[in-house]
Amino acid sequence: MSEEKKQIVQKRIISWFEEFGELFPWRDTSDPWQILIAAIMLRKTTTKQVNKIFPIFIKLFPNSYVIQETPVELIEAQIKLLGLEKRRAKEIKMMAELINIKYNGKIPDSEMELLSFPGVGKYIASEVMLSAFKKPKPLLDTNMIRVITRVFGYNSKKKRFRDDESLWKFAETLVPKNADDARSFNYGILDLARLICKPKNPICIRCPLNKICNYFAQLSL
Repeated sequence: MSEEKKQIVQKRIISWFEEFGELFPWRDTSDPWQILIAAIMLRKTTTKQVNKIFPIFIKLFPNSYVIQETPVELIEAQIKLLGLEKRRAKEIKMMAELINIKYNGKIPDSEMELLSFPGVGKYIASEVMLSAFKKPKPLLDTNMIRVITRVFGYNSKKKRFRDDESLWKFAETLVPKNADDARSFNYGILDLARLICKPKNPICIRCPLNKICNYFAQLSL
C-alpha cells in the first residue's frame, strides 16, 4: 500500500470530520472513566441509544467508587435501553472494583492492563488509549474494517477480520502520530462508515475518498 495514498486518506478523513463529524459527550472529554463507560455501552448498540442515557449515567456514577457502592440491579436499570443490561452491569461493577482495589481508583494508561478488565477487548482498550491518554491507536471495528477493505482492497484470510493481527498493524499505519489528528481521523472513519460508507447502498458519490477507492473504481467499470 503506497504511503502517499495513506497520507491522502488521513488528510481527507480529518478534513471531512471537521465539517461533517458528529459530536458526542464521550468524544468531548479526556476523562478515562467516561471514555471507558461509553465504549462498553457502545458495544452491540447504536450511538443514538447510548447518547440518550450516557449523560445521565455519568451524573449518577461519575467514578468507579460510586459504582462499587451501587447495587448491580440499579446499574442494570440505568442501562436497560441498551440491551444486554445484566451482562454490561456485571462487567461495569467488576471493572469498578478492580480499578479501586488494584489501581486506587485510577484507570491505567497501559493497553495490557486495560485488556485484563472484564468486558474490555482490543477495541475498547484502544479507544481509552487514544481518547484518554493521547496514544495514536486505531479504532478497528466493523466500520473501520469496511472502509479499509473498500478503499485499499485489503483482503484478510481470517474469518473474523477484527481478529487479524496484520489488519490491526495495517490500521496502525493509517493513524496520524499527532494525538489530536489521531482522534479526528478515527472518529472521522467511524462517522464516514455510519453515514456514507454503509454496509448496503453506500453513498459513494458523497464520499471524500471515492477518487482513490478500490471499491468505487470497480463500481465505475
